Amino acid sequence: MDAEVGYGDLTIEQGVQELILAKTSIMEARYAMAAMLSLQVYEWLSGLDAELRLIHRARWTWIKTLYLLCRYYPLILWMVVMWAYVGNHSYAFAVAAPISPPL
Repeated sequence: MDAEVGYGDLTIEQGVQELILAKTSIMEARYAMAAMLSLQVYEWLSGLDAELRLIHRARWTWIKTLYLLCRYYPLILWMVVMWAYVGNHSYAFAVAAPISPPL
């Protein structure tokens, strides 16, 4: 496809191929995100016994607070990201419940 040719010049077959490629790319990204979250949960669970023994029983300090923030914030954040990017949300949901006004 030449650089000066726009998407308006696609044939129906080319358009269908573009849609299939886009859907495949989206699904691959979803699988990669699910794998990343699974790996993060596995890593969290594998160190949980040592964390309970060493961190949670210690007195509260700034270091303990920062450690727990760094340890649990990404886990919570990735669950929100997975819900936002991987969930199949309807168009009506997206329009009816915007998180912030459009820029």
